[in-house]
Amino acid sequence: MFLLDILVDTLGYYTARVVLPIISLGHIYAEKLSIQDASYNIFGFRKAGNRKLYFCFTMAGWIGVFIWIFAAVLILWLIRSSTP
Repeated sequence: MFLLDILVDTLGYYTARVVLPIISLGHIYAEKLSIQDASYNIFGFRKAGNRKLYFCFTMAGWIGVFIWIFAAVLILWLIRSSTP
């Protein structure tokens, strides 16, 4: 479990910090690690006054992991479909 926590917390979080603003055209962000007093809803995000969504650290980590899983599946599918 420790390895899974490290994977989600580091790789997933930093992936989400980079990818979420790009794919959402600047409307969705992963919250910075230094912000701990913000209140999030049950789904792990909050709306800021500037109409942007901010995901909490844990939810951003899981989103980042799912981005990596999606990328791996897409690459495997492309490799499989390109071979005769």
